[in-house]
Amino acid sequence: MRIQKEQREAAAILILAGFLALALTIADGRNSRIDTEKGLLRNTYGKGSSTEELAIAVKGSKEKEPVTIEMGERLYQSGEAASVLETAVGQLDQLVLGKNASFDRVESDLYLPTRLEDLAVSVNWELSRYDVMQPDGSLVTEALQPEGTLVTIKGILRCQEQEALYERTAAVYPETKTGLAGIAQEAERVLRQAEDSSREESRMKLPEMVAGKEVE
Repeated sequence: MRIQKEQREAAAILILAGFLALALTIADGRNSRIDTEKGLLRNTYGKGSSTEELAIAVKGSKEKEPVTIEMGERLYQSGEAASVLETAVGQLDQLVLGKNASFDRVESDLYLPTRLEDLAVSVNWELSRYDVMQPDGSLVTEALQPEGTLVTIKGILRCQEQEALYERTAAVYPETKTGLAGIAQEAERVLRQAEDSSREESRMKLPEMVAGKEVE
């Protein structure tokens, strides 16, 4: 009987040791992203991965060992990505136009973001006229023509495995100037026309009126 009692006690000790070995706790109360009951908090969509430094210990022991885990950002559930892309396309007009009122007359730089952080959407842009507009949407001032230049803008939006197309055509013009600077701008246009129409003549007549104003 004594031998059986000792065997039962030994077995109980082994079982308790096993539970202690398995009852590991994350011991880092300083990190608000860590909850031993709810788990680790992921970064939300588009915020990127995070590296968490933890300390792990056998329950009941003061000895701790560091553990590092890289947590990926949260991903959209199946079917959500398409809805997110639809939202992103709807937001792009306002973002892309910048200070311009519409694509019918673009006189200042457009804004072509490569990522919409809040939605975790990336965008790759293609332009039909890189001589007039740079890949980031800024205008090539010296290449702009008074009569305007049409530029097709295409954006391929990606969210996880889903894609969507954003496409607009912008009529790009030099910036409209006011006052004497505006008259000088119009004078350049008038002079170009006069020069082109008088190539067979020995002299080019200078305009007396520009933008409804007498000039000298």
